[in-house]
Amino acid sequence: MARDRISDPENEVLVSTVSCWEHCTKGSPLKVKALADINEAILQFGTVELASSIAHSLKTETLQSHHRNPFDRMLIA
Repeated sequence: MARDRISDPENEVLVSTVSCWEHCTKGSPLKVKALADINEAILQFGTVELASSIAHSLKTETLQSHHRNPFDRMLIA
């Protein structure tokens, strides 16, 4: 289902900077290099980079406590 929505040219596809940040902090240098290559491919695919903001950070304070992972909290916000 998600693949269908992503591949539908009528839909705008957003990629969060938080996803990249999470991979960089949890990954090896090789994974980070691969992620840079993926980033180039993603941008060529026509996706829109969704930057994180102060407003997103502040929104994390209102999330329920079962969302403990900071990266998940930012993605949800």
